[in-house]
Amino acid sequence: MKVDEERKMRIYDFIAYLISSARGLLVEPQVYGPFRCLDAVSRFIHLLSDLGIKDPYLDELKDEVDKGKYLLLIDESKFKDFIIHLNVKLARKIKEDLNL
Repeated sequence: MKVDEERKMRIYDFIAYLISSARGLLVEPQVYGPFRCLDAVSRFIHLLSDLGIKDPYLDELKDEVDKGKYLLLIDESKFKDFIIHLNVKLARKIKEDLNL
């Protein structure tokens, strides 16, 4: 499948974000890593939506990530708890979808 120029640029933009994040993490405080991962999740879900891949659960997850990722700026402990919450929530969703 050939990707049109606009979609290709959106994909390149996301890849550039990931690579520049990796570069930034070489010199940024360690706690920025989890923030950048959450931001990448949000950007990836947005990219999927732009490419026509839509899912209500992913939209809900993106909204939750977008609200919670800034906890880092307010309370690092709550930010860490939020990440654990997201892991548990996603694991439950996967388990539910796979009928485990």
